[in-house]
Amino acid sequence: MFESVPDVKKREALALLEVIHWIGDLGQTRVIIELDCKQVVDVIHKPIIDAPEFGVITSIAKDSFIISKLAL
Repeated sequence: MFESVPDVKKREALALLEVIHWIGDLGQTRVIIELDCKQVVDVIHKPIIDAPEFGVITSIAKDSFIISKLAL
């Protein structure tokens, strides 16, 4: 799905965003999401996102978590 995205961190962040939207569409609220990219996990858990190379994607993902009321 994201093969055209060359950066692994961006690909993982895009996949996370896609999963968050999918979970929200299903109406699920108690979900555990596991990621392979430690940099994405670290950025998601920071109060301020400071990763310019994929920060916009993780910021949207983090906002989606809050809107969907999913726990990190």
